[in-house]
Amino acid sequence: SELPRGEGRGLIQDVLLLAAPVTLNAERWENLRPLVAGRLINAYVPGNVQLGALYRTDHLLSKGCCGLNAVPSAVVQNYDATEHVASDSDAYHFAVPSVLEAVQL
Repeated sequence: SELPRGEGRGLIQDVLLLAAPVTLNAERWENLRPLVAGRLINAYVPGNVQLGALYRTDHLLSKGCCGLNAVPSAVVQNYDATEHVASDSDAYHFAVPSVLEAVQL
């Protein structure tokens, strides 16, 4: 859903999405951007088997998810978190402190 024009602008300081099984649709990300006053970061792990299986189960016709790929939009900072999470792991929660440090949040 959409907020009325200008409502909620800058409501959130910074956003870090780590392994988020959500759309790569650039237009949707660009609609979200006005709500974020600071940085909008997508931390992804290409080829993560666990996240890939989860996303494909729920989104059979989708072309990809941001937890596995960079978001193709200039309003999003993409960070490859491969060094923090093994490609066969679902233990993203252990990676949060090191990813936050790596992106300087």
